[in-house]
Amino acid sequence: MNGTDPYDLLMLISHATERLRAGVLLIEGEKRSEGIEELAGVVSDIDAYLGSVSKDPLLRIASIDPAAFSSRLSLVRTDIQSVVEALSGQA
Repeated sequence: MNGTDPYDLLMLISHATERLRAGVLLIEGEKRSEGIEELAGVVSDIDAYLGSVSKDPLLRIASIDPAAFSSRLSLVRTDIQSVVEALSGQA
């Protein structure tokens, strides 16, 4: 995530939102491969976060179970990965 702490949920949300927006705009602007790369980057960012979710201070403050949260976030990751795969498979 470009030098940010991967275990910071707020940074993940901010960064992922920007990358998703950029990806869609690139795809709509006929820069499909670059857009797909942005979307795939979100998957990588989520993977990095999931690798250290237990260290996230926000989850601790909010008394959110990291394992349950990881499970739910993994579903989002899978959905984004499916979009990347579908777009990659289209000519």
